[in-house]
Parts: sequence; C-alpha cells; structure tokens
Amino acid sequence: MKNLKLFPFQRNRYFYGKFLSVDDFELEQRYMNDKRRMLNRFLYGTGVVCGMQVVGLDDYTISIEKGLALDFSGREIVVAEPVTKRLSAIQGYADCKRDAEIKQDVFLCIAYDEHAEGAVHNIARVSDSQEEEFNKYVEGYHLFLTCEEPEQEGEQITALYEQTKTIFYGEGIRIRQKVPRYVQSDTEAEITVFVEKTDQARKISFSYQLRFACLEHEGKNTVTITFDETNMISEDVYTMKIPIRAKAVASADGYVEAVPDSFLMTIGEDTKREVMRWKFPVSVTEKQLPEVILAEYYNSSMEEIIKDIYNEAVYLAKMRILYAGDTYVIEKIENLPYRQYVWNHSVEAALETIRLRQAANPVLPVRIDYANREMEQNAFQMKTDRDFMMPESSIRAGSVVIELGIGGTAGQRFYSEEIVHGLGLGEVYIFLGLAKGIQAGSSLICGSQNVFEERVIPRIEMAAKVNVERGSFVVGIRCLEQVEAKRIRIFWTAVKDKANETQRDEPEIMQIQPDIANLLIREKYNFEAVVNGKVQKHVKWYVKDEKGGNIDGNGCYTAPNQPGVYEIFAESMENNRLQAAAFVIVREEA
Repeated sequence: MKNLKLFPFQRNRYFYGKFLSVDDFELEQRYMNDKRRMLNRFLYGTGVVCGMQVVGLDDYTISIEKGLALDFSGREIVVAEPVTKRLSAIQGYADCKRDAEIKQDVFLCIAYDEHAEGAVHNIARVSDSQEEEFNKYVEGYHLFLTCEEPEQEGEQITALYEQTKTIFYGEGIRIRQKVPRYVQSDTEAEITVFVEKTDQARKISFSYQLRFACLEHEGKNTVTITFDETNMISEDVYTMKIPIRAKAVASADGYVEAVPDSFLMTIGEDTKREVMRWKFPVSVTEKQLPEVILAEYYNSSMEEIIKDIYNEAVYLAKMRILYAGDTYVIEKIENLPYRQYVWNHSVEAALETIRLRQAANPVLPVRIDYANREMEQNAFQMKTDRDFMMPESSIRAGSVVIELGIGGTAGQRFYSEEIVHGLGLGEVYIFLGLAKGIQAGSSLICGSQNVFEERVIPRIEMAAKVNVERGSFVVGIRCLEQVEAKRIRIFWTAVKDKANETQRDEPEIMQIQPDIANLLIREKYNFEAVVNGKVQKHVKWYVKDEKGGNIDGNGCYTAPNQPGVYEIFAESMENNRLQAAAFVIVREEA
C-alpha cells in the first residue's frame, strides 16, 4: 500500500448480509493507514525520530544503525537491525561517479518501500497465470545515493524562520547564503555565507555585492562580500557572517538581492564573472518574531504544508568521496546534514525543563556593552543553572549540583557532569565555593573549611579538572566524613587571562603540501610538512597501507605497483600533537 494520496477518507459501512470483497478489505487497511500517516505528517513532521546514525567502518564500507524515521507522507521507515553496505553496492553510486571529479560530495538517502511476500495457492484462479498469489506485504526501506541536494534544503524547522539558497555551484565549489525570513524593526540580524570546497588543490577568491530594502549594513543599503583563501589554512567549509539591521519601520516587505553583474570568481589562475539573479524576501515587523512565525505557519494552507509529499527521501548523511579509477575512499561522513529531525515528547519535556530552570534562576543583572552581538548570544549558551559574563568574556560563573544518592562515606568521591565554561579553548582557572544549602541565595564557603569556627556541613574537599582542548571542566568532591546530604551545590568561577592570551602565537596547525597528489605507478614525489607556513624538517613520515608505497624521512614518496588511493601521514618529532594526512591517487597511466 504505497499510495501517497491520503484524501478523501472512506471507510466500510457494515450490515448483515453484506458481501465482503478484496476491495472492501483493502479499503479497511487504507483508511487506518491514511489516518495514522496524516497525524504523523501534520503533528510530528518529517525526518529521523531516533537512531539511523551512519558510521564509517573502513575506507569503503558504512553501517546504518537501527532507527525510526517518518517520510514526507507520514509513513514509518524502520531499520530494525544495523545494516552494513559497501558504498559501491548502493543504488546510485554509478550515477554519482559518472561525472565526478577527484573529490565529490554524495548524499545517502533512505525511503519507504514495501514488497509482496509469502506465495500461496490461489483457489479462485481463472487462469494458469494466477495459480499463486502473495499472502502479505512486508514494509521496509531502500537506500540510494544522490548528488542532488533536497529541493527545499530539507530544513523543515529552520525553514520557518530562515531561507537558504545555493548561489554558486561548480568546479568543486558550492556557495550557499542564509538569510532570515523575518527581522524585528530596529534590531540586528545576520546573513551567513557558507563556502564548501571539494578541490583543495586550487585556492579561490570571490566577491559580489548585495543591496537591501528596509535593511542596512553599517548604515548603508549595500555591502560587498569578499572572500580570499590565499592566506587561509585550507578547510572543507568556510563560514562568513554579515551583520544587518532592520530600519525603524512599523511593518514592511524588504529584501536582500544580488547586484546581477557583481560576482567575480578566481579559481587558481582563472578568473570569470557570473551573472546572479536572485532575491531573498525579508519581512520587517514590529511584532515579536515567535508571534510572527506562529501566525505565518497557521495561516498557511494544507496544500502548502504537504507540497513536498512526493519528496520521499530522508537525507541520512553527506559523504566526501575520493575517487581513483575504479576504486574510492570515504574521506568524511556528516550525519543528517539538513537537520531532518523529528522531536518527540521526551525531547520537548527536557527543553521545557531547561526553560523553567532559566526562568527560576535568571541571568544576573550585570550591565555590559554588547557591541559584539555574538558575545551576547554566547552569554546564553552556558550549560549551568546560572551564569554571567564580564567584558571580553574573561570571567564566567555558575553553579552545579552534584548528586550523592543516599549520601557519602568518608573518602568517597563524586563528580559532576562535564561543564562548558564558555571561555573557549586554552588554560582557564577555576575557583570553587561550597553552598551551605541547595537553594539560590545560600551562603558560601570558599577555600579551606577549617578557617572559620562555625562547623560547615557537609565537610568535603573540592577540586576542578580543566580540559583545555574542549573548553570544559569537571568538578569533583571527596567526603572528609560521613555526609548525609543527597545533593551538594558547588558555585564556580572560571577566569581566563585575555592579556596573556593575545600575546601568544597563533595555534600551530600542520598541513602536508600538497594534500592530494596524482602519480603513476612507481613514480616518486616529494611532500612537505608545513606548520603555519613554515616547512618542518623534524618529521616522522609513514604510509597507512602496507602495500601503499614507501616514504622516507625526507618526505620522498614512491608509489606502489598497484593503482589505488593511499593515505600518508606526517607527525612532528618535537610535538606529537602536530599531525597531518594527505592522499595519493596512483594510476596506471596519465
């Protein structure tokens, strides 16, 4: 029953003496299925409900974990057991590879499917061809690969308040621009530009001009967006944010559009000009944005909501594939690139609990000049009950409750969950204080508990362990005697020395140049390991595959006898944290 038409609803009317035919029984099933699928589509939406993570098992094979998803028709897609597949064995691989360059982004999709099963003898056959029929339908799914993005970018939730469009695609480059649908009058917003590259061999630069209606950038109605990769560290994706501000109007229909002949692109040594003709409508309103978005959604017609009903696929993963002749390597996997999630009641309940906690423990009223809007937004992303931020983000503070269960005995240790302090990566100093109660406003003891004459209960030792590479820390306590309390609140203050930080050198990042080399069998090539633009001499080189060729201590690589894609690694002898990788594509002929 793969029907996609849900309406109109019809159900059987039963009466004594009614003759039931095949059509009647099929109508019974169709009525129940269509009602359930309608509720799935309109109440829950489309996407992954749980599970379905895509994991790379090796360079050629992926695994799809167990999970549940809803398609655009409300039909359930169930992966009951983990599935292991070689990428080349999945439908659509040959089509994606046909016009591929050396590197390519492909999407793994899953769609609802069903098939008849269980052959049985047909006693009412009218011809020999109808001697057997199938006894049941088995609901399932099918996987396929595609190079095409979803028509609506697949972002079912974010599409309610922002719009994304690919403004340039070709030669291993994709440029996307994200613009808000609504901006509150006389407030700030931002335009985001994403630059994605699959070909790292050639540096790119581009510029184009935007013009606004009812919006402005730094007091002007135009802005020139420029990007130059020449002096940047190579990345797969670059992100640029352009602040804009809505004019002080009650309500107006604004827009962001490209100046048609302003786009200039340079790829390596080649420069070309493209004509851009697109416009993003932006509504400027004096109302609160949640109110506007809600009204817009409920004013939309049913046809508008289900217009994508024939777009059956859910995009599970975006994969970067490196090709060499008949072979390939899975270089990177990104799960659910278009955020196709379906929230269930448990997730909503957890988010509501966080909102209630924030309402009960509001941010401390510290007034600072938020000239940088990003700083203001970061102030509300702390994962603790209470926090505040000082200028330059040099200090953060909050509290954490450590659960002791039924209490603790002398010498017993307890630890908090990981806490993100919000000061970025690097060295951070944590100061702790013990609250004499759980509720906000309880008095604190900071430092040694033996200094004051009053007896502090509970008697514990406190410490914090900072993870400089994750920007987080964990609070631990050790009971000095029997503790009856079931929970203990610890207040913390995180401090980062910004003055010393600005004097430090930029972070060291190692790269192998080039990161992709095309060689013939037995051909030699010299690679270089570079850290922040400086060639490194004290480097340990090695090849991942035993039969992937040889590389000496100076970076001179000798290709093997067999064509294929091979990976080489470099590691600094002075700092083993500095590592890099590159790919070698070996062919039999040029």
